[in-house]
Order: sequence, then structure tokens, then C-alpha cells
Amino acid sequence: PLQGRDVRRRIAEVCAEYGTTVVYAAHQLGEVEEICTHVAVMRRGRLVVNGPLGEILGVERVLQVDTPEASLGAQVLESVPAIRSVRPVAGRSIICAVDGRASAELVSEVVQRLDTAGVEVRAVYRGQSLDLLYYEVLAGSRIAAERDMGQPDLEATDEEVGRNPVESL
Repeated sequence: PLQGRDVRRRIAEVCAEYGTTVVYAAHQLGEVEEICTHVAVMRRGRLVVNGPLGEILGVERVLQVDTPEASLGAQVLESVPAIRSVRPVAGRSIICAVDGRASAELVSEVVQRLDTAGVEVRAVYRGQSLDLLYYEVLAGSRIAAERDMGQPDLEATDEEVGRNPVESL
């Protein structure tokens, strides 16, 4: 952990001091979220998603709720007026496309509604985690699935590869 912190600090220093880009490849995606301003995700040797990290994760327009009761939680959240669409993912998370911003008030309302319904909430993110995004990319086309929220995952077409995955939300 101490060496990791030093590496992150040094990367930030090099970027600031030299005004340069550092390419950082890692399997620890939480660390990538801490270090990187832009991200590229590859699937089967092809670039599938790339761009600014905040846009890729949908920080302004997406909420991710981690819960062991994703299906029940998704049903509860369908009635929240500020949430446009809800989709359970991998039985452990819920992705919510929101109208407007993913505000602190909306996060609070989501947690309150789930708690009232007896649904355990482990974490709530504005945007989604890079781990979950990567899982979805490996499972199928996240881009097509987000466009058709609630529909089964579809394979990405050539014209979809490389697009911002939340632009259609």
C-alpha cells in the first residue's frame, strides 16, 4: 500500500511537472480510478470504450448501487421519479440512469427507499465503478445494453466500438 501511494504520487508529479501523459496499465481498476483522468478498455484485442473517466463512468447521469438484492432493489427504485431506468447487473449491483444530475439528494432518496424496503445497501456511487464497467464489457456490449436499458446485452457493432458508453443515457 505504501509503495502504491508513492507510485500514484510520482505519476501525478511527472504529469504536472512535464505536462505530459503517462500510460498506466493495471488490473487493479480501483487504482486506475484514483490515478487516471482518461481510460481505455479493450475487449478481445479491440478498443471498446475510451475517453475521460468521468464521462465513461457516467458520474453526472448514472448511479450504481451495490447490493446483494439487486433484483428486489431494482423493483423498489423503478418508482423513483428522478430515475429514468433501472437495470440489475450480475445480481450484485443496480445501474440507474437518472434525469438531470445524480445529486446528493437523489442518492439520499435511493438509500432511504431501499432501507425502508429492507434492501441492504453496501455502496452507492455517482457513476459506476470501473470494475463493473469492465465486467459488463467482458460480458457483452455495455454500449448497446445501456442504449436499450433493460434489454439483454448485445454484441457491439463496429460503429459502436470506441463510443462513450453513457452518451445514449
